[in-house]
Amino acid sequence: MQKIVVDTNIIISTAISSKGNPAKIMSLVSNKKVQLYYNAKILTEYIEVLSRARFNFSLTMQMAIIDKIKEVGILIDPPESDRELPD
Repeated sequence: MQKIVVDTNIIISTAISSKGNPAKIMSLVSNKKVQLYYNAKILTEYIEVLSRARFNFSLTMQMAIIDKIKEVGILIDPPESDRELPD
């Protein structure tokens, strides 16, 4: 099974529209065709961005998205690195 880390933009785009490539990616995650991995920093970013007023997502919707990520994803604790990574 392919392992993936999902950028926050994919989460937001899927919450806005159930059509398009971001939604297809999250469908693969939900249907366990790919394995989602996340860490505490990524989850915190998901929560922070979902709660931004400009998106106007209800608290119920925000919690449902985060709960689904926790349900289907695997929380990892990668070691810290001093190595600089290029953009």
